[in-house]
Amino acid sequence: MANIGPLAVRAGVVALNIAMVALSVWLFSLLANSIGIARCTSSLFLLSCDIPRLQTFDWPANVALLSLCLICVFLFQTVLKPYSTAPFFLLAAALMIFCSVFDMIFQLPVRNFVRLFGETFNLLSLVIFLSFTFVAVIVPADVRLYPHWLWAMLQSYIARDLIFLFYIGAQWRYLGMTALYLLFLAYSFGAFSIHIMSVGRVISQGGRLRIADDGPDYRQA
Repeated sequence: MANIGPLAVRAGVVALNIAMVALSVWLFSLLANSIGIARCTSSLFLLSCDIPRLQTFDWPANVALLSLCLICVFLFQTVLKPYSTAPFFLLAAALMIFCSVFDMIFQLPVRNFVRLFGETFNLLSLVIFLSFTFVAVIVPADVRLYPHWLWAMLQSYIARDLIFLFYIGAQWRYLGMTALYLLFLAYSFGAFSIHIMSVGRVISQGGRLRIADDGPDYRQA
């Protein structure tokens, strides 16, 4: 292993990344079809799904979601207000309330929802792939990082699959802006946030290896 050059190590990380993204897209398609929540096909790195959608407005589901958000606003304005996460949850709940009220008034379905979902999923796959590739260039080219690379990629791609599977199972009760906002939450504060933490762990492990290899002089520099 010691004779493996930096270029070969980085090429191995990129190859692992390619294999993981292709495998995870296939796995998502397999799970979605097996569970029966959507009819999906995978083409190497790309996913295409036919997702069932309600044709009429589901009042009970929307009222329940609106009530939950109002409860969250009340809690984070009173009991949970001292916590540092209160502003974030207040903003998220307030935006959800706006989307729910908008849908209750206008009841407009999302146009081209299936295409929008597919493009969002594929865009997230591309973002995860490119970020891992970029990090492979800036962290030390060390074979000892391979287990951390593998674990980070498993976390990122499997978390994306599970979160979007859960979204497909929940979104069909919401027609318009609520469905779009839930998709935004699944993308940004669900799958992408977990991916950022996975990347951060690889970078921190690379820094620890560099410090350990360079010794005390590096820590004092």
